[in-house]
Amino acid sequence: MRNLIQIVNNVLTISPEALVIDEFHKIWKRDKVKTKDKALRELAYVYHTTDYQSIYRNYHIDTQESKIRLDIFNDRKWQPDQIVKDAQVKYANLQTTLSLEMLRDVETGLGKLRNYFKDVDFDEDDNGVAAKNFIANVKAMGDLVKSVKLLKDEIEKELTDMMQLRGGSSIGRRELPPSRRA
Repeated sequence: MRNLIQIVNNVLTISPEALVIDEFHKIWKRDKVKTKDKALRELAYVYHTTDYQSIYRNYHIDTQESKIRLDIFNDRKWQPDQIVKDAQVKYANLQTTLSLEMLRDVETGLGKLRNYFKDVDFDEDDNGVAAKNFIANVKAMGDLVKSVKLLKDEIEKELTDMMQLRGGSSIGRRELPPSRRA
């Protein structure tokens, strides 16, 4: 179910299977214009806010959706309606694995850790405890980065292995993520 909505050559593609899923079909059907511009934008929003491989997942959690709204709708204030929210939930559920949920939790914690580093106040640290904690955390960052990278690599492998192809064919070398190509 991984290839329902994806970006291929910088173009949003929607598989026929996606349009038989009620939550995605509602978005498609309500756009009465032949070009389906609104539906494509809303489905792009669903993709970029929920897909593990979205280019926006590297943005800080506090600004991610705002940047997506601006880039897709040219409007930071645009808000998804219930139909789009339902599609987000459905898409997230279709791609979720235990490993992916764990990575999301780790990334949430990393966002909080980033805020800690950004907001630490050494000026009111008379006894040096904040500075000592800061230094200890910085020393541990290398291991943390390696662990997160390992987790991401494992999830990428897991998601690639989950891909189902029609007719029982195998995944071609070019279809694999760069890190999995031999």
